[in-house]
Amino acid sequence: MSKKYPLISIIILILVMISTLVLSDDKKKDDFWLPMEERVKIWDAVVSDQLSLSLPLPVPKPYNISSNGLEATFEKDGSKWTIVGANAAIVNPTAYPKDWPVKGNDFEVLVIPEPITNYKILPFTEKIENAVKSDTMSITAAPDSYEPASFVIRSGDGDLKNVMIEVTDLKAEIKGKDGKKKTAIIPKENIDVRVVKCWYQAGVAIYDVKHKLLTPELLLHDDNIVRVDYERQVNLLKNLEKIQDSAKLKPFDIPKKQNKQIWITTKIFSETAKAGTYNCTINIRAQNKASKNIKLIVNVLPFKLAAPCYTSSIYYRGTLDPSGKGSISSELKSEQQLRKELENMLAHGVTNPTVYQGFDREVLGKVLKIRNEIKMGGQPLFYLGVGTGNSAMPAALDTLKKKVKEVIDFSKHYGVNEVFFYGMDEAQGEKLKSQRLAWQAVHEAGGKVFVAGSKDNNYQIMGDMQDLLVSGGSLSKEYAKKWHSAGHKIWSYGNPQGGEEKPEEYRLNFGLMLWTNNYDGACTYAYQHSFGNGWNDFDDSEYRDHNFTYPTLDGVIDTIEWEGYRAGIDDVRYITTLLKTIEQSKKSKSDDRKMVIKDPEQFLENMNVQKGSLYTIRSEIVNNITKLWIFNTQLTI
Repeated sequence: MSKKYPLISIIILILVMISTLVLSDDKKKDDFWLPMEERVKIWDAVVSDQLSLSLPLPVPKPYNISSNGLEATFEKDGSKWTIVGANAAIVNPTAYPKDWPVKGNDFEVLVIPEPITNYKILPFTEKIENAVKSDTMSITAAPDSYEPASFVIRSGDGDLKNVMIEVTDLKAEIKGKDGKKKTAIIPKENIDVRVVKCWYQAGVAIYDVKHKLLTPELLLHDDNIVRVDYERQVNLLKNLEKIQDSAKLKPFDIPKKQNKQIWITTKIFSETAKAGTYNCTINIRAQNKASKNIKLIVNVLPFKLAAPCYTSSIYYRGTLDPSGKGSISSELKSEQQLRKELENMLAHGVTNPTVYQGFDREVLGKVLKIRNEIKMGGQPLFYLGVGTGNSAMPAALDTLKKKVKEVIDFSKHYGVNEVFFYGMDEAQGEKLKSQRLAWQAVHEAGGKVFVAGSKDNNYQIMGDMQDLLVSGGSLSKEYAKKWHSAGHKIWSYGNPQGGEEKPEEYRLNFGLMLWTNNYDGACTYAYQHSFGNGWNDFDDSEYRDHNFTYPTLDGVIDTIEWEGYRAGIDDVRYITTLLKTIEQSKKSKSDDRKMVIKDPEQFLENMNVQKGSLYTIRSEIVNNITKLWIFNTQLTI
């Protein structure tokens, strides 16, 4: 090192070291993602196809590359299109059909009897294992619930243009108290029709970002807001900065020799839907093709469902944007976006999501007011806007107590009866233990503590004072018992995190498995968490986006896994209803009560939720409730 210029030499050495580290990181990234020259080839090819231009493209090229080098945008027909996924290597080249089963220019329709499944129906799936040839779909639902149905349209040797699906009102002939039959109607507006969009994602598990694959996920009214290039394995997103779906299903195309799955969701309103068997017609037509009809049968049950026996929550990162504009991300929301997303959660059975909004009286007040207006109020507040920290300084603990009291007193004005404050997320060992004084301060100020962590580690270190554990990973009936013995509660998250395209797994793990293991709540992470652009699964080198839903300018787009999560909550509602109905029957003075409740209790004792179809289990639960409901109803006549 030069004695004359020691400082300059040191600075130069530091700069060289930093450059080396940056180059090393870039090399790792280049090893992980395709090099820029390969991405440019893909973008050139895609834009060439989309704009009908010959290669090589003219200079300057008719597209722009994002500052991070991961996306490219181009203009077409007044819309801005963003290409995502070009940086991720193709793991499995697209396999096109060899012997497509539908011949000629006609199309066929297959019914999916059990749509909540991990089985993937892709555009080029030749044999659909879970489909049947039928012109009838049947679902069973209780009042004030949603129930899905699904079918697949398969094109033949010709393209299907301007495919449109229309439904009629659901009608049933129901005998009134006077003995006369009357026509009951569930209006067609209660039947939501969407296409299932298959697109490319970075992997299977939420931490898997190296295995690009085609997967069904999005439930869209407008199939055209996401286009997919199967040859280059990239997604094209329409007007990403202000992306929004249509309010109703729009006509769509199905290229020759491809599948298009359709998702039907029927909402049963108790005010209009009397118990009975309803029918409607679903008409499928394409330009210059003969139309086809499917009959939808909806069996409306005679009883309402109870609320689930656990707390149905989820980590919700959305907070109100101070500017009021909102964003296409998991974070800053306009009031319209926040309201729509909360309504969406409520419609999917999540009745009490966490609140991340910081403690600003005006802004937090708006959030709590919206929750009250959509009937999400009057319950505990699970609050991440003020953390407990782990300070041991008297002054800091006094400040924490003051803040906790402020939040509690403020929240009471909005009907909040209890506030849980969040500890240090997933802390372990000494870091976990270091929070004791802070948690004690929260308790002294009248608050409670919840935080994510390990069911065993947190119990051993903080089980005496942690009011609620959000337990990660697998479930344990043994540890649920331990937490309950301490007078505390245990929820589940990360089994798995939100965003994996596994509807059936979410249904099982956040449904009947929680009831089986005596857990007190579901709260996985997260409703949305964008690691970069939430619509681009290929822009983070560590995690996939944790998206149960996708944000839009004015609302939210659902996914098949989100429908699975709702089905799991509904399973728990059904089992809770059965338990309550058994208890009601036990109060009967009838001599037949023991005989009537014997089969349902035997069913619950022998039920194994990990074996067999969850649809079959749901059906058996319904049959047992119905028998008891008839028994209890006859006693009151």
